[in-house]
Amino acid sequence: MQKPATTTPAGSLVTGDNFVAIPVSVTVHGDYGHVLDFIEGLQTGTRLVLVTGFNTTGEPSAGSRGGESTGGVVTASISAYVYVLLDPAAASPAPGTPAATTETQAAG
Repeated sequence: MQKPATTTPAGSLVTGDNFVAIPVSVTVHGDYGHVLDFIEGLQTGTRLVLVTGFNTTGEPSAGSRGGESTGGVVTASISAYVYVLLDPAAASPAPGTPAATTETQAAG
């Protein structure tokens, strides 16, 4: 049996050198269809987010409203990574630039 090929999100463009992956957990409560819309919005919004899993509790039963299928009310726990682009200029100082220091004086 052959192992499935593994890939990183966005190919090799997202690496530890240029992005930081911040794990987040979000809990939402509402109509099952709206929860799915929220998850889709996370993955397709302007911020790079990778949803890694979600669990629901409640009744995602199907109903109908004006011919449109709807779901029951659920609570969903969503796990994801939010990717933050590192600023290469801030990550490494220019050659010959002294490191920044901060001095603090204790009151007393």
